[in-house]
Amino acid sequence: MVDTAAWNRGPVLRGERVLLEPLDERHIPGLLAAATDPATWTWLFARLDTEAALRAWLADALRDRDAGTEIPFATLDARTGRVVGSTRYLAAGPDRKST
Repeated sequence: MVDTAAWNRGPVLRGERVLLEPLDERHIPGLLAAATDPATWTWLFARLDTEAALRAWLADALRDRDAGTEIPFATLDARTGRVVGSTRYLAAGPDRKST
């Protein structure tokens, strides 16, 4: 059984170079700044380089977090605290089959 309360809190993961912290609205300005580099979008299907697009994407990420299917993180430079991107951990969750 999945502990959904623990799942939704998300841990802070700290390394020498990278800090992952639970994603939320305060990360939007940093994500928008990181999105201005065209190289960011080389291998991705959808561009999230406007505030409106990022806010819609964040709403989806938080909805999936609340459903217990993902843990979204902001990726920060551990030395400077600057937001450099995001990542998610995915799981099958209690009502989904893993493949």
